[in-house]
Order: sequence, then structure tokens, then C-alpha cells
Amino acid sequence: MRQRSILLLATVLSALASVTPSASQPAPQGDTVRWYDTLTITKPRYARMTDGERFVLSLYAAATIPSLIVVGGFAAVPPSLSVMQEEGVWRTGVGVTTGIGFGGDRSKRWWFYDARLQGEVVWYFDREHPLLVRALGLVDYRVAPLGQNRFYWFGVAGGGGISTDFATLSPFAEGWIGVMNPNGVRFVGMFPMHNFGLRSRVGYNLTHQRHWIELSLGGTSTF
Repeated sequence: MRQRSILLLATVLSALASVTPSASQPAPQGDTVRWYDTLTITKPRYARMTDGERFVLSLYAAATIPSLIVVGGFAAVPPSLSVMQEEGVWRTGVGVTTGIGFGGDRSKRWWFYDARLQGEVVWYFDREHPLLVRALGLVDYRVAPLGQNRFYWFGVAGGGGISTDFATLSPFAEGWIGVMNPNGVRFVGMFPMHNFGLRSRVGYNLTHQRHWIELSLGGTSTF
């Protein structure tokens, strides 16, 4: 009985040895791929790019990334051109205005804010104190849509704020007329509501006790 068991065990081991490939057996060559060679089977396409393809992709990225940064910057904080009269003298400057919005029906695909709180920085080139910083609040009113998609609207706005050049302080009233587009992409901060048009301001310099007026042409953004 013992001899028969040993003989049976030897027969089984011999059969397994004939089925299992030897560890020293060389790997298959050419296009033959083992089913478990996942590194070869799942190798992504971009990992097999040629040097020429990589060079062209680098040129594309170098050309488009700066353009996207510039476009995104103008969309987030659009510039404006301003002229201001003080003591009978007109001065020219450039500025940027952005802020946050309140209200609006956000259940719709895109919506307009009812009011906005904005901050502005303006640089006047030939002024004694060239930098002006302002805070203001505005209420918007949409008059009529421009086009069937109702994405752009003709509108007006009104409000007021406070301005300072760090040497004087001036309250002012503001009116705006122009074209506005909604905040239409949810949770995307780089697509704010914009107001493009003409702004007019009348202010009073409390320090020097004199009036001033300002006109500004350009855009503002509201997040």
C-alpha cells in the first residue's frame, strides 16, 4: 500500500512538471504578449509619442497658455479708461473694477445679480496723488434683451460710494448705461457677470471742499 501511494504521488508531480513552464524558459519575443503583461497591454498612447509630436505639443502649449492667461485676466478684471475734471483740469487714467453680486434668480440656467458691491483702483497719470481707491454699491436694472438668446441685455444702474487717494476723501454718486451679460456658469469663478458701457460720477472732495466729475468707458466684473 505504501509503495502504491509513493508511486501515485510521483505520477502527479511528473504531470504537473510537464504542464508548468520552466522558470528558466526565455520570455516570448516579437509581438507575442502574455495575457498578464498589463504594462504592455495598457501602455497609454501618449507614452509612445515621437520627439516631433512632443515638440509640436510644446509649441502649442507655449502659444496658448499665455493667451488663456490674458483672456482670463481680462474676463476676471476688465480694464476701463477714465477722465476726471478737478479745478477745471481734465486728467486721464486707467482702472479696473470688480466685486461681488447679490440677489437674482439662481434657479435659472443663467442669472443677473440685482445689486453689486464693487471695489475699484484707478491710476491718473498727471495727478499729484495718482492712485485712487474706491468702494461703491450699485443697483442694476435690465431694460431690454439684445438678441433672441437673451444673453446680452441693455441696462442701467445707479448708486454711490466713497473715494480716496490716501490724502483726501470724497463721497460720490454714480450712474451707468450699457450692455450686461449674466453669470451663467455655476461654480466657475472665471465667468462673472459683466457690465460694459459708460459710467459717470459726480463727487465732492471733503478735504479741499471742491466738486469733481468723472467719465469712464470700459467694463466691470461681478462674481
